[in-house]
Amino acid sequence: MAVWEEMDRSLRRYAPSPLAHDKSSELLHALLSQGSAPTQAAAARLAAGMLAHDEYRAMLLRAELFDALLPPLKNGTAEVKLSLMSVIASLTSLEAGRAQLRLCGGIGNLLDVLLSSSSTEDVQEATCQVLANLLEDQTDDWRQLLQNGATFSLVAM
Repeated sequence: MAVWEEMDRSLRRYAPSPLAHDKSSELLHALLSQGSAPTQAAAARLAAGMLAHDEYRAMLLRAELFDALLPPLKNGTAEVKLSLMSVIASLTSLEAGRAQLRLCGGIGNLLDVLLSSSSTEDVQEATCQVLANLLEDQTDDWRQLLQNGATFSLVAM
């Protein structure tokens, strides 16, 4: 709980300050990558709320959160996966976010979630939104999706 309080204090006191943004990004990164499942879900919801504001969206893009967002997708609860996918969808709505996801090899993680039998319909829908965002660019992401069997999963939906 002290981490949440420190983040809140940092945002309230130094909101316009780049130092506060850096500290908040670090704390959010730690909560996403090292927290328990409920903490990860709450941190993802916080990040999703922050993404609604332009100044925080830029901060979160600079923070390169994908390395903290992707690992919990493998064995997180449905709530955690849905929260994380919402953040990833928001981040990938921007070209810089899509480029970051590609650089960290995130398409494989998305395919794992999509092809997983344990994914709920909501999680699959959020994953499809992220994949749709990726396909907006003139890249060959569609080849990777095709080669890894995503087409069959999408048709089955």
